[in-house]
Amino acid sequence: VVTAIAIFVVVWNALTGGWTDLRGLQHAGPFQRQKSILPMLSLPMAPFNLASGSLGLLLVFRTNTGYQRWDEARKNWGM
Repeated sequence: VVTAIAIFVVVWNALTGGWTDLRGLQHAGPFQRQKSILPMLSLPMAPFNLASGSLGLLLVFRTNTGYQRWDEARKNWGM
């Protein structure tokens, strides 16, 4: 859910405020002229900071479990 909201905000801000490409060139958004009607959005960083630790632990545990399964299969095959 957090990722979907972040993607929405990034796309919204690119359409209403413009974006900067990898070469550093700034491009105007298609709806940039209507700034009073369509404002730029922002998000607090707290949800991302809180979710990063748990996602990191989940990734580590899944990696360890995958390696344990592979190692067990390797041992069963006699490799």
